[in-house]
Amino acid sequence: MTLYALYAWSVADAGTYNSHGMSGGDYHVARAPSEARSTILSLLAQMRSEAPAYAVTDPSLSLDMTDQYAGTLAVATNPSHLQGTADLSGAVFGDGSTSRTLGAGQFGITGTPADGAPLYQIGASMSVVADGYGAKVDLYTAGDSGQRIIASVAGAPGNLAASTQTPQINLDFQPVIGTQVASRYIGEGDPFVDQLAVSVTKGTWTILDGARIPITATGTLYGPFDQQPAEADPPPVGAPVAGTEQLTCRARVTTPQPGSITTPSSGFHTWVWQIDKDAQGDLGSYLTGSYTDRLGQVTETAVVPFQPKAIPSPSTTAASSSRSRRPRSASSPWNKPSPSSPSRSGSRIRLCGWHREYTKLALALQDRMAGTSYLTDPILPEFEEAYDSVPVPADPYLSQEVVLQERPDFVYAPGAYSVGADQAGTRESYAALGIPVYLTPTNCEDQSQSVADTTFDGFFDEIRTAAAIFGVTERGEQLIASQQARIDAVLADPLDSADDISFVWWYAGTDTPYFAAKGSDADNYANLLGIKTPSPTAAPTAGPPPRGRSSPSAIPT
Repeated sequence: MTLYALYAWSVADAGTYNSHGMSGGDYHVARAPSEARSTILSLLAQMRSEAPAYAVTDPSLSLDMTDQYAGTLAVATNPSHLQGTADLSGAVFGDGSTSRTLGAGQFGITGTPADGAPLYQIGASMSVVADGYGAKVDLYTAGDSGQRIIASVAGAPGNLAASTQTPQINLDFQPVIGTQVASRYIGEGDPFVDQLAVSVTKGTWTILDGARIPITATGTLYGPFDQQPAEADPPPVGAPVAGTEQLTCRARVTTPQPGSITTPSSGFHTWVWQIDKDAQGDLGSYLTGSYTDRLGQVTETAVVPFQPKAIPSPSTTAASSSRSRRPRSASSPWNKPSPSSPSRSGSRIRLCGWHREYTKLALALQDRMAGTSYLTDPILPEFEEAYDSVPVPADPYLSQEVVLQERPDFVYAPGAYSVGADQAGTRESYAALGIPVYLTPTNCEDQSQSVADTTFDGFFDEIRTAAAIFGVTERGEQLIASQQARIDAVLADPLDSADDISFVWWYAGTDTPYFAAKGSDADNYANLLGIKTPSPTAAPTAGPPPRGRSSPSAIPT
């Protein structure tokens, strides 16, 4: 018992125990018999060396961060079954709490810095009730040898405690920027107006001196392109550039930004926005990295429609030169702007009637035809293969819904009767969607702007206009030349009995037949051949064919 008393005294009141100018053990062992002193001192030293292995000690805490926010709290206790309350500052446990009852183990934590903080620290503390053992001296049993060792317990009486904290953790954030063009279609010379969206994908916007730091973004407008460019990251080398814009922002924004870039040329123009970490100066240290969006995103692409120019044409046949034609005016509905860059190979045209599809097929544009409708005549053999490649989504008439499903860039219609509220949609409804509509010159909505008579010169003018719109002027001239050659062949071999022939042209209808009018295609053909046409009216005539003195000798259909 004397041995235990000496050890307990050395732990509980070490100052008094060692107050005699020497080790307390050496001083007090003098009271024992001389033959037992060495054994007592030896056993006392053994107790001191073995005590830590059995002692109740303060828990051990450590914090290990894998990145700026995620980390692990490691807890070690002695004895291992001890549990206590752990508290976090600047972080939460996996369940979202800042305080939990824990034992030994590892526990995931997530940092919770204040919004905008440029740096922060995470702290952890733990308090453990001393499990019923003494706060200063504890008595342990070791195996079957009974009471052997007494150990020191640090900390306040009755409790064990520990705390730790991380070094300062520097924070950064990642801003990104994109744009939604305000309008898919804009006029030549008009500025590009964009809806910019700046957001943060990591962290929160850093605040210094009470204000969010400014970040500069640069937008590059690439274009013009012949067609919608494919998405690419980074933009291809040598891509044309229309201009650049800069934006300085201090927070998340979604706002329309009127730009300073205008373009004098038609085509597709697409934005690429970049935030360069190195271009931010000292503030760049608060950015995770640079950011560049992809080229060719449809939402970031605007189209400047191609504007065709009227092409004057001289009279090409003696038969048609005597026919008067209404001069084309700039406001004529068939002289409206053509589609967005229709001369480019990527444009898609929609025809709302077969009447002018032969022209498109003869110009070899079938690969750019999104569809057609209203087929009333057999297909010429030379066009069968090309025609079979063109979709016919509705027969006989198209609705606007069907047209829009094909996503055309341009609508080419044979006349006002095919584009209306009850047909393929009005010109105004397409204009609201940025889709131009072209009507043939003989059938405008406002008949005062239409060409009065159909002539071969008029046909050739329309071929030239269509070829210019779609960038195939050479094909157009070749087609005109071939047609002129056929006309010349007819004129070189006139009918001997033309004066004795007259006819009316059965235009349409069976229950109530309609016959072609004066100034029509049929009238034009008859005049070319020197054949009389008995119908004097300027519009198709309903009812039976004329009889009496004007009765025809033939009724072609």
